[in-house]
Order: sequence, then C-alpha cells, then structure tokens
Amino acid sequence: MSAVTYLDGPGFVAVGSSVVGGREPATARPAVWTSRDGQHWTALRDAGGLTDGVTDVVAHRGELLAVGRADGPTGAGVVWRSRDGTSWTKLATSTLGGPAEQHVDRVVELADGTLLAAGSELAGSATVTRLRRSTDSARWVSTRPRYL
Repeated sequence: MSAVTYLDGPGFVAVGSSVVGGREPATARPAVWTSRDGQHWTALRDAGGLTDGVTDVVAHRGELLAVGRADGPTGAGVVWRSRDGTSWTKLATSTLGGPAEQHVDRVVELADGTLLAAGSELAGSATVTRLRRSTDSARWVSTRPRYL
C-alpha cells in the first residue's frame, strides 16, 4: 500500500501495487484494498479497473481520486475517479501529458477544495519537480515551486 484515505460510504480505500509472479520477471500491478473498519481489508481482484502505476488516493467532493503515471515510454500523469472504491474510471487529463515521462506522486485537497498534485517530469537528462493545481480534477495547471 502506498496511500490510504477515508470516504463516508465505502469507508477506507488504499492504493498501491502488488507484485505478481514468483519467478523473474515479477510484474508490479496496480492494487486497491477496501475496509469498512480499517482493520479488515479486502483486495480487489482486478484493482477495480485501475491500470498503470497508482501512487496516491484522496477523498474529494464525495468521491475518490487516485493519481499515478501511465505505463509506456512517455507515460503521462493520470487520474482515476471512483464513487465506491471498487470501480474506477480514468479521466481525460491531457494537461498531465507531454513529450516526456511524467509522474504524479501525491495529491491533496486544499481548504478551498482545490486539488494540489506533486510529481516530476523528465526535462532533458534531468528530472524536475512539478506541482499542479486543479479545481475539477480533469484540467491541471502547472505551478512552479519557489526555492528558498
């Protein structure tokens, strides 16, 4: 598990990855676990439709949002939505794509309901930090971090 959140109704929902296969090469696949009480957990058989790499989950406006990175050579950041934690839909988020590989590692909901996502992006031979904000979970605007 890499992240857990709580939403009235489904209860606790955790996301991450699980390794499948006991022989080389083992394959990491997205994984989702649910729990009503935080003590007894059930793993979803097919991760509820989640694909790609999932790194974080947040309760936002009565639903769940999971973030991560699409598999592939120029994987874009991705966002999935769920009302119950067991069935997930990938959102169209073209603003998280680009010519280079991008990761969305964490997402939080700010006091005003805005989402803030932290991740990274390849820029030439370097990896740079990317912060993005969204008010609707589909359109994300890049925010530059200030360095002290």
